[in-house]
Amino acid sequence: MRFNRLLFRHKLRITLAHQMTQMVLIKN
Repeated sequence: MRFNRLLFRHKLRITLAHQMTQMVLIKN
């Protein structure tokens, strides 16, 4: 259960980073 939580947090962080990079690419 704890491991699942860490994995979820990791996925969320990756998704956020991906969205941020996409926004930056769109702006530029």
